[in-house]
Amino acid sequence: MTNDGGHFQIAQGRADFAKGKTDNFPRSINAIGAANPRHQSQGVGHKYFRVGARWIRHNRQYNDLTPELPLICRQCYALGMTLSIRHLKRLTIGPLDLEVAAGDIVALTGPSGVGKSLLLRAIADLDTNQGTLSLNGEARESMSGPAWRKQVMYVPAYSGWWADLVEPHFEGAQRGIVIDTLHRLGLESTALGWEVANLSTGERQRLSFARAVVHRPKILMLDEPTSGLDVDNAQKMEKLIEQYAQGDMGDGMGIVFVTHDAGQAARLGTRHIRLQDGQLTEVSAP
Repeated sequence: MTNDGGHFQIAQGRADFAKGKTDNFPRSINAIGAANPRHQSQGVGHKYFRVGARWIRHNRQYNDLTPELPLICRQCYALGMTLSIRHLKRLTIGPLDLEVAAGDIVALTGPSGVGKSLLLRAIADLDTNQGTLSLNGEARESMSGPAWRKQVMYVPAYSGWWADLVEPHFEGAQRGIVIDTLHRLGLESTALGWEVANLSTGERQRLSFARAVVHRPKILMLDEPTSGLDVDNAQKMEKLIEQYAQGDMGDGMGIVFVTHDAGQAARLGTRHIRLQDGQLTEVSAP
């Protein structure tokens, strides 16, 4: 990609990209391309900027950010996008557009009853909807419904359970990954033998999250993922969400989560969008 003499290169922004060197590469540009001239970083003959979970390297030295740079980086960001949503409409929602890239943690807020859950269900193709959706350039229509939902996964606030015990709900996942995920959520491996009927709200919530992430979806959509958790377990959940998004547990994911907690949206989200009157608006950081 070129723009007025500047060539940009996109590289995966996973933790191993510049392990031990990241102190010199602050997040000059956030996930939607807002520039911070005071936090430029000079590499060896290059300047680096963080966009979502990716590093962008400018191939020539320069002293000041130009006015065009945020736009350029938004274009680079679009090249690395994972999920593209165009003209999505479901009942009173939309038509609306949205892009979610691997490494994004998108906080979705809005008044109760505005349709946040409906929006996530539509993206997962669980309800009838209109619009053009693609994953890594592959159209939703080219996949079967189950194949799409395996990669674009929705975890409701109250998930369904179809077996008496927990373990059958993890069928098809590698046991080692399941056990590791449970431990990171503060649960022992014995949780697999628990009876679903005896699970607390918080246990159900953590196990619902675990049974989704062990299958490594490309996009993970979480409906109020910490609403039933105490402070300690909510912190563990938030940390794990960050790790999955950043690729610490494998390939990076794009994550969208619904929250009514403005503090959590600011703390956990790399982006913050608000749904109101059927439309999405980007919320600027304070």
